[in-house]
Amino acid sequence: MGQILAIDYGKARCGIAATDDMRIIASGLDTVPTSGLIEFLKKYFSQNPVDEVVIGLPVDLKGNVSEVETDILQFILVFQKEFPAVA
Repeated sequence: MGQILAIDYGKARCGIAATDDMRIIASGLDTVPTSGLIEFLKKYFSQNPVDEVVIGLPVDLKGNVSEVETDILQFILVFQKEFPAVA
């Protein structure tokens, strides 16, 4: 069973967290510059079994989606092209 990787996408930096291989505990891994996120993921996926990726969609206290939504949607398209086995 592979890990679940979580991405907290931001305009400047992205937070990365992952479960253990048994999917019992999730821990923060790193904060990476958004411009280097794809390279970080390539390296991480080559070294770790990942079955699922969760990408956060930030909302405010009223449930409104933040202005980062367009950036996240663009990232998802790039992610699907780069990592079709995970997407």
